[in-house]
Amino acid sequence: MIGRLLLSNNIKMKRSWSWLIVVFFALLPLLLIILYGLFNGGRSVEPQDIEPNEMWRHFVFSIHWILIFSLPLGITIQASIIANIEHQGNSWKQLLTLPLNKSQVYISKFLTLFIFNIISAFLLACGILLTGISLGIGKNIEWYTVLGGSFYPYLASLPIMAIQIWLSISIKNQAFSILFGVVFGMAGLFFNMNELTKWLPWSYPVEATPIKLVGDTKEMVLNSGVDYVVITAIVIGLVFLFIGLLDFTKREVGQ
Repeated sequence: MIGRLLLSNNIKMKRSWSWLIVVFFALLPLLLIILYGLFNGGRSVEPQDIEPNEMWRHFVFSIHWILIFSLPLGITIQASIIANIEHQGNSWKQLLTLPLNKSQVYISKFLTLFIFNIISAFLLACGILLTGISLGIGKNIEWYTVLGGSFYPYLASLPIMAIQIWLSISIKNQAFSILFGVVFGMAGLFFNMNELTKWLPWSYPVEATPIKLVGDTKEMVLNSGVDYVVITAIVIGLVFLFIGLLDFTKREVGQ
């Protein structure tokens, strides 16, 4: 049944700008890095005095610092579109009068958002590879760096997805959920800087990178703590998904 709901959601989404948004936010970090490089004499990708095979790390690291801002914004807009299709058509009541389990309806909306973002991660990985190869960034592709830099931030954003789809479905006025997502998404970097707020969901994408910069040495090393961050984010994301699911099954949506 969930499969049919996903197919139905996909048909509805084709009438909106959702697929364009998926592509845009997937490639936005890459496009900004390339544009900056064009205006900076091609020096945005990496320092000139490092080993060629380390260029992949600097390239992905540069993209990551744009992704931590564009990713929450993309999730916010996608979640709003997914929910607003039903809100605008006043079709929640009609949808829920069908012989469907309310839990399945809610989970299908969340899975639609999750699938969109996994597609975004895949497009980002392809974009990084094609751009890196065309720029001649090292002869040996660092697959872990490229794939981890593409997929880890999206997996770490699972709590943000769960929160935004919950808000977007629960509140008909999408201005609130969008404002909430934009403000907290932009604050993620600052949350990560404070010990009291670094474990808020919006700070997880900041830490979800397979590489990190070590002190003043400017050396890129593997981030040994990234698996812990991603696993923690997935667990908390499932908790928020469960909370949203309970709320959805008890309330009258679309009132």
